[in-house]
Amino acid sequence: MRLCPTDPAKAFEACAKECGTRCTAVKDADQRPYQKWGACVSGAGNRACPSGWECLQRTGAAFEQCVPTEALAEAFVKTRPTSKMLTDFFVNGTTRFPAAGLIEY
Repeated sequence: MRLCPTDPAKAFEACAKECGTRCTAVKDADQRPYQKWGACVSGAGNRACPSGWECLQRTGAAFEQCVPTEALAEAFVKTRPTSKMLTDFFVNGTTRFPAAGLIEY
């Protein structure tokens, strides 16, 4: 806001209002959850991986990534996914579970 012109007063008011809107948008973006398979930072406050996913350091890499929890991965495998379901899972993190429940092994 310090870059806003102070004269005339209406210009300052309009500029300050725009700055307030932009600051709120940045704050809201910072609090959105990380994406499935996306980069993340453990302990990042309000941001978190989606439900069923966790932020883990990738082995041999210098970054952390949202990956499915062991329970989610195991449940997904027990659905006996088709090749399309597997592709959707690895590309988008999409999981589909049959309405009848999981298949018992």
